[in-house]
Amino acid sequence: MQGSYGYLPNDRRHSFKLFGSYDVTETVSIGGNFAAQSGRPINCFGYHPISPNYGNSYFYCDGVQVPRGTAGRLPWTQKLDLNVSWSPAFADDHLTLKVDVFNVLNSRKAINVNEFGEDSGGTLQPNIYKSVNGWQTPRAVRFMVQYDF
Repeated sequence: MQGSYGYLPNDRRHSFKLFGSYDVTETVSIGGNFAAQSGRPINCFGYHPISPNYGNSYFYCDGVQVPRGTAGRLPWTQKLDLNVSWSPAFADDHLTLKVDVFNVLNSRKAINVNEFGEDSGGTLQPNIYKSVNGWQTPRAVRFMVQYDF
């Protein structure tokens, strides 16, 4: 297929991860996880000017070939997760209470966009193309009680 050689959707040039934990006391520990990734490439799917039978499944937009992954990139994403756990001494290491906070900074970057620059009839879609249809998961908190017997 013309224009199909190029950067695939999972091509992230940079990915950094840091994680660790620390025992504050014998019963309390804290931990964290940080991840940062560069954005993935964006495509432009459209109508082939000579071969119209397959709709908007080509690497063409407005009659011009747009090779795979050359229509820009999504933004970098960052995520910070933190946790705290407490194992009370009175429970003889059988009980643990935990709190996890995911996406502490509540980052809200686009992780997916509409890549159809034209509809199946070849009409440009400037209001839809590259519109965001997937965001980072918002901040969430998880409380957990663990009992080992």
